[in-house]
Amino acid sequence: MYNPIKRYLQGKAHVGRVGYRFAAFIFKTVTTHLDNKRLKQQKDNHEDLHISKDLAYINDKNRYHLLDVYERKDKTGKEPVILVIHGGGLMYGDKDLNRYSNMELCRRGYTVVAISYPLAPKVTFYDQIHDCFNALEWMDTHQEEYHFDMNKLFLWGDSAGGLLSFSLASINNQIDLQKKFNLSLPKPYHIKGLGLISSMKSVERDDNSGVIYRVAIKRKQKELGCYEFLCDMSKSLHKESMVPAIITTSDLDMIKPDPVILDEIYTREDVPHIYLDYQSKEHQLEHVFPILYPHYKESQEVFNKADEFFKSLI
Repeated sequence: MYNPIKRYLQGKAHVGRVGYRFAAFIFKTVTTHLDNKRLKQQKDNHEDLHISKDLAYINDKNRYHLLDVYERKDKTGKEPVILVIHGGGLMYGDKDLNRYSNMELCRRGYTVVAISYPLAPKVTFYDQIHDCFNALEWMDTHQEEYHFDMNKLFLWGDSAGGLLSFSLASINNQIDLQKKFNLSLPKPYHIKGLGLISSMKSVERDDNSGVIYRVAIKRKQKELGCYEFLCDMSKSLHKESMVPAIITTSDLDMIKPDPVILDEIYTREDVPHIYLDYQSKEHQLEHVFPILYPHYKESQEVFNKADEFFKSLI
């Protein structure tokens, strides 16, 4: 049966760019309300941490080009560093969404750099990839000041942040892909591993989040050599360029097919990874639950397993 609402959500309805921008606005409004309510109910006495707030990784006075650095007060020297890229369907959110999970990562022996990045529809997925590389360049430039060990670099992303994370790793490790994305990296970064929490695998999709494709990729970008990868970055995943990863999902994960496919790709390409699929018991384990509720027993297990896995890669 013809279902116009479903076709609209899947990005297949002929409603024009304005119609899809309206969908992005509704998504952002609803999600902002839910996240603000959640964050107000959560607390963390982080007296053991020092957080350097709102550092500009691009000096253009854009609040989405800011980052935070999380360090333990008992930090004594260089240590592994994790770049955290938040989720939100490429259309929503900022670095503060992940502040409590960032603290959990930091306490396990890492310096954490959490970034904001400009959002669709004001920018595209292509632009967001470039911004994330600018953040990596800032980290490389400031590694002595903040005692980052850039030879022990990890990327951590949830949902759309997971997509951006493995996209950066793939592009970093493939010269031909850098050319397709019009990127000229000063040198390859030593990305040791990835944390992919309920990660998206692609922008173009057939599920009820297909509307993202309509605002994150522009028609004129079909002329770019990287267009097929903008639509589906999982096409960039090949054994010689992949990075070990921990991949998580759950029974209530609304995009569960994506992490399932990522696990299948990692298994097929025989690249070291851990795949965790949680079932709701004591708690309702929804999409990106370790980020939303880092105090859950299951979330703590994710952080502990990620820590153990990351340190095995160093």
